[in-house]
Amino acid sequence: NEYMTLSIEALESEATIGKTANYRIFYKNLTDKMLNNVAIRVVLPEELTVKSSERGQFTAGGRTIVYTIPMLR
Repeated sequence: NEYMTLSIEALESEATIGKTANYRIFYKNLTDKMLNNVAIRVVLPEELTVKSSERGQFTAGGRTIVYTIPMLR
């Protein structure tokens, strides 16, 4: 069963060396029930490094962002 959808949208048409690439992550509960402790993990390609994230935890200098949602209606 699918409980939720997840999509990632690049805000620029392409990423080039030395340029900052911005992404937006969309998620949606597909059920009629509340989901608890949903962990969204995004791993970027080897060529990219996470510099910051508005939400979630990221590995400094790494490629992984983890965002935990306590309750998703």
